[in-house]
Amino acid sequence: MGLQECREKAAVIINDYVLAFGTRNEVKTTAEIIKLLTDKGLEIETMFQISDMCYNKTNKANLKSFPTDIKLFEYVSRGKYYILGENYNYTGDVVWADNEGKQKVVGTWKNGILTYRG
Repeated sequence: MGLQECREKAAVIINDYVLAFGTRNEVKTTAEIIKLLTDKGLEIETMFQISDMCYNKTNKANLKSFPTDIKLFEYVSRGKYYILGENYNYTGDVVWADNEGKQKVVGTWKNGILTYRG
């Protein structure tokens, strides 16, 4: 299974979770999210990263694909996330860290609509 297919299958599982339990009800660790996915039968692809599917975090290499990438989570702190599911009406900044670790705001969500900063 390729990375994109893995992300798509993860989205189905997470969206079902959101229907059952709602969004932002508790902070989950990376390990808890991976367990949730694997307990539902998902085989995790080697390059699969929870942090690559966040509404509020990206890296410079993903800026072009970010608007259409599958987004399921809100980054809270290292290894901790809220589960939001796809098409969440997220409001907040999108950040990426430069090589020195300084965070830069590269975009802003308002009610699920993304605008990049110039």
